[in-house]
Amino acid sequence: MNHLDTWRTFLKTEKGRQPRTITEYSNDLEQFSKFMTKNAPAWQWSEVSTLDIRGFLASLEGASPHRVHRVVAALRSFMGFLAAEGLINGNPAAKISKPKLPQRLPKSMTPLEVSKMLDAVLKYCRSAEKTRNWSLIAFLYGSGLRISECLNMTLEEGASIIRQDGLPVAVKVIGKGNKERIVPLSSTAQTALHQWIRHRKLEGDLTNPYVWVNTRGRSRNKRMSVQSADKIIRTAAAEAGLGSRSAHKLRHSFASALMEHGRSLDEVKDILGHASIATTQIYVHASQARLQTAVTALPDITSMKPI
Repeated sequence: MNHLDTWRTFLKTEKGRQPRTITEYSNDLEQFSKFMTKNAPAWQWSEVSTLDIRGFLASLEGASPHRVHRVVAALRSFMGFLAAEGLINGNPAAKISKPKLPQRLPKSMTPLEVSKMLDAVLKYCRSAEKTRNWSLIAFLYGSGLRISECLNMTLEEGASIIRQDGLPVAVKVIGKGNKERIVPLSSTAQTALHQWIRHRKLEGDLTNPYVWVNTRGRSRNKRMSVQSADKIIRTAAAEAGLGSRSAHKLRHSFASALMEHGRSLDEVKDILGHASIATTQIYVHASQARLQTAVTALPDITSMKPI
């Protein structure tokens, strides 16, 4: 196993990075390697300087701040890993400042829009998939889980699902950084999860320990992939006339709904599994922005002339 493979394993197992992040970081390092090879064909990682990194960033002229931010993060991570392993002396990327990112408010859906997605599922889905797709969308919205957390849930008693009087009332999940947390379920999430598990039991389809599985074809009863789950959500949104929506939009919608109904930042932070309350803070801005839009509907009486 080479250093890159070892680093990727380190990101996955020790840092809890998502597969997409690891892939993007790897692509950034590949581009940096091509840049270095073009200027010095026999270069080694131990020879990389801060000046080399600045030169590469300069070559990304026109790249978005988010792209540059990620490139710096990728180089810091890999070269920091090499330094920790004693393969290079120091981390030249540590001296590079990341560009300040503009704050982006998360795009969320209203409860009515999510309801339209659920109605669309009942209209267009095949019977074998209807219950699962409806339940998956309702559960993701009603729990606020990351898609990976949701798909890693198992049926094993006490492993993922916490029951009370036979009904699921909370779930145990492993989030970023391999941190376990217990997430209480809303009535929406409880109903969706109970309905799907009941359906699987009636079908005698409990040989796979994972909760969310494929329902037809050669992959029937195998664990559902992130790509398959995301496709279900995007298709439901398109059929409902909502355009492009993703699993993460359901998580944003859940968090925004909690904030709009007066829940505290600490509560939302713990439910979502955020490491820092600064991450959760964005939902305050999102909620305020929506309220600001709402009050603009009030007529301006200062411009009206008395009768």
